[in-house]
Amino acid sequence: MTDLPPAPEPLPRPVVDNHCHLDIARDGEALPVDEAIASAAEVGVTRIVQIGCDLERARWAVEAAATYDALVTRAASARSSPSAGTSTWPSGSTRRS
Repeated sequence: MTDLPPAPEPLPRPVVDNHCHLDIARDGEALPVDEAIASAAEVGVTRIVQIGCDLERARWAVEAAATYDALVTRAASARSSPSAGTSTWPSGSTRRS
């Protein structure tokens, strides 16, 4: 992977990254999930919300959340309601217990 900038100073309190896409590579190279989680923890990011924007990525997010304690996932999809002609937004959360 290309060189990353230096890590910032650790935060004074633990925080949650509330919107992350660990499944998307940067410049064609993905940082391994365990390394990304460890790097985040070193600066005080103790929980990460992994977003799934489509079915494939939502499945990836659920599997990752089941594997890594620090990950929580939030996935949503838009569906048309033929009878009402409107969109609904069903969603679900999964995290490893």
